[in-house]
This record gives sequence, C-alpha cells and structure tokens, in this order.
Amino acid sequence: MVRADGAGGPSGRRLAAGIAFALLAVTLWGGWFVITRRTVGAGGVLGPADLVALRFGLGGLLLLPVVLLRLRGLDRKAVVDGLFLYAAQGAPFALLISVALRHAPAGHGAALTPGTMPLFAALLGVLVLRDRPGRWALAGLGLIAAGALALAGGFRDADELFGYALF
Repeated sequence: MVRADGAGGPSGRRLAAGIAFALLAVTLWGGWFVITRRTVGAGGVLGPADLVALRFGLGGLLLLPVVLLRLRGLDRKAVVDGLFLYAAQGAPFALLISVALRHAPAGHGAALTPGTMPLFAALLGVLVLRDRPGRWALAGLGLIAAGALALAGGFRDADELFGYALF
C-alpha cells in the first residue's frame, strides 16, 4: 500500500520495468493487428489460413513434446479447460480476426476486438454461469455497444461490414 507521502510504492527500477513491460504489451497487441492486416490484406503475401497455420502449426510442433510429456499428469478438467481456452483465444480466434482484417481497417479491429470483449464475457456469463449483471454493469456494456456501433457504423460497403461483424 502506498502512503500519502509516496513511501511504500514501487522503486524507480521496478516502476520503470513495469512501464516498459506495459509498453511492450501494448506494442505487441496493437502491432499484431497492423502486421496481420498487411500480411492478409490486399497485396498481402499470405491468406488468413496460411498465417494461422504458420503461427499455431509451428508453435504446436515445437510444444508437442512438452504436451505429450505432461499430459499424463493432467486431470480431465485441466484438459477440457485448455481446449476451451484454445478455442476461445487460439487458432479459431486468430483465424476469425485474420479474415476480418482482410475486409476492415486494422485500427478499427485493434479498437473493436479488445473493446468488445467485455460484451462477450458478460454474454457468456449470463448464458453459462447464469450471472445477472447489475444496473451499472448493464450501463457500461451499453456504452461499449454504442461505441462499437458508432465506430463500425461508418462502413464503406458490405465487404467492410462483413469484417466488422467478425471483430
């Protein structure tokens, strides 16, 4: 806990490292959309499936021995959870976003994809966990939806609208 006089906060070195890692994370996340758009968009050198196959195929081959060695020690729930995470944030997610980036601007994808994740998390919470969001949560989700619609509402043609729908 930080006291009023500032004592107890992170040291200068730790604070600098934290800021550096935060900037790295933002650069990687934001850069992924730009590089993917450049690769799969008009004049790009790969299709969405090719890019995802390279990204996950190579990583999968490299990690296959580790998975095979550790699989026996995992219980069924851990395997099911891992498969769910793979489906939610793995190759299917990357393929969906890569196809979307073929049709819509990278900047919009970089804003819409992480920006609308709370909407989908809330929807899954309602459908799977029977959560009931409160008034403030619903108001926040409504603002997110309004912002997403405002951003995507300026689409140029049906092709771009298709890309927005995939984000």
